[in-house]
Amino acid sequence: MDGSLQPRFADRGKKAERLAERITENAYSQLCAYADKWLPGAEKDEDTLGTALFLERDYWRNFETAVANGIGKAWKS
Repeated sequence: MDGSLQPRFADRGKKAERLAERITENAYSQLCAYADKWLPGAEKDEDTLGTALFLERDYWRNFETAVANGIGKAWKS
């Protein structure tokens, strides 16, 4: 691999970290990120942002339940 490519990728990583930090501090940006994840291409209105937030929370609730059930099954064995 060409060593000259490495600094460009390092800069991209730093830019991504800064963007992630800004999104973490801004609730509207978080909602927009959820909307892009769950409803790509949809207009960013109140209904879309609310639906995206519901889908994100529901996903993680279901994930939490699945993990708890998996741990419970592992302990029964």
